[in-house]
Amino acid sequence: MIRKFAFLATAAAIVVIPQIAQAACAGTACSALSTATNYSASDKRVRATVTNKDQSNPIRLKFCVNVDYHCNGFEATLSPRETITRDVAYKGAKPPQIHAIDVVIAEFPAQRAGAAGGASASTATSAAMATPRGKIMYLAAKESVVAPLLTKAVTYFKVVDDNFLDGQRHADKMHELSEKLGTIKDVESEIAVLRNKDGGKVKDRAHIAQGAELQLSHFSSTLKLARTNAEYAASNFKISEDDLKGAQDMQRARQLRADAEKAQNGLNALFKTINVAADVAIMVMADPDPGSKVNSAVATVQKVFDAFGNNPWLDEAAKLEASAQRIGAVNAEKKFAAAKTYMTALKQQVTELQSKLPEYQSLVRNARGSAEESYDKIAKGQKSGNNFKFESLQQAIEEAQRTIDYAKTVSEAAYGTRAALQQLKSVGEYSSWMAFPSEGRGVIEMMDSESNTAFNWGVKERQSAVALLKKFNEMYTMARAAMQ
Repeated sequence: MIRKFAFLATAAAIVVIPQIAQAACAGTACSALSTATNYSASDKRVRATVTNKDQSNPIRLKFCVNVDYHCNGFEATLSPRETITRDVAYKGAKPPQIHAIDVVIAEFPAQRAGAAGGASASTATSAAMATPRGKIMYLAAKESVVAPLLTKAVTYFKVVDDNFLDGQRHADKMHELSEKLGTIKDVESEIAVLRNKDGGKVKDRAHIAQGAELQLSHFSSTLKLARTNAEYAASNFKISEDDLKGAQDMQRARQLRADAEKAQNGLNALFKTINVAADVAIMVMADPDPGSKVNSAVATVQKVFDAFGNNPWLDEAAKLEASAQRIGAVNAEKKFAAAKTYMTALKQQVTELQSKLPEYQSLVRNARGSAEESYDKIAKGQKSGNNFKFESLQQAIEEAQRTIDYAKTVSEAAYGTRAALQQLKSVGEYSSWMAFPSEGRGVIEMMDSESNTAFNWGVKERQSAVALLKKFNEMYTMARAAMQ
């Protein structure tokens, strides 16, 4: 922030470069500053450098970068031994005749009884906390209480600062698209008119897509069967003490149980992987834009194949069955035989899934897209009266989801910021722990006010985005049905 400071700079303060900031300087910290300037002809600017030479105290200052007797005012708070630079553009055809720093005010923290057991703050050490809205200087004696709360507040506020504007942009786009798409009833009427144009191409491709979805449904059903067989197989590898009754060698029986437990753990991991894959496949089937999720779905199904490998559990079930038979553990033998049956069925299903995966991938990418692209092409060719396009609807869905995510992130971070700032009040008056209370209070009030605005926006927009996302999904389901 640049301000104009009305003062008369003395010649001594202007000419000496580098200089000690004393001439024309008021305050307790003038002698603790060193300053310098340099001019860059290539960059067309004067760079001012100011250093706090004090080892333990911050300095609050106002200074002027004087370029050919024109004052460019700045304010800053310097931590102990900190150096800052400020640039001033210079557009003159020739280098400036004069460039220098004039320090107007340079102050150590004001004297306070609470600082260092009654000593003045100018002799008590201070620390600094950088925030997106400025620096907060606090007394080192209060660091153990203040620093954790300030860190927490700043961490949350940075999340607000990084996400709020982006969230607003996505929300604005979501509302714009919602207005453009119109109501579900309007969309249904538009599709009813256009679906028979161009020789009924849209309607025909919609029917083709419907047939493809039946094949995709079969793929999903096979995954569900595989999940069931993996679960049943794992349950039959679980051997209890009762299952070992009648065993002729209890030591070998307990080893048998331990080996079965290892196999069961491996199968449980496979079951979880298949479970995720089945859920993802179902999600893709129901998604308004399956193509956008296909990479995730294919990658998840591939994990099933990787986890299944060469199906070691089938051989393991056969070995354990034979071992149980040798020692006379009849119940365990029956369980391993059942596990072998389920693993055989699972092997057949995984083999079928592997052979169908390329076709599944192609269908998901192309089946629906073909009909929707045909519709959009016809809709774009209409001169008026058609606002709905699948392309716009998909964009609206994405913007609504992004808005939900941003609104959640922003509102939670804004709440965290305000809660941490509220806790700071329990430390005491700002003057009891801040090195520069007026400046620090201003930073905190700014963070609190902006967090309050962000929190209210996040709560409101999240509710709005959830409602619109529901509307967009219902619109997609209706539009798909209306094309057929």
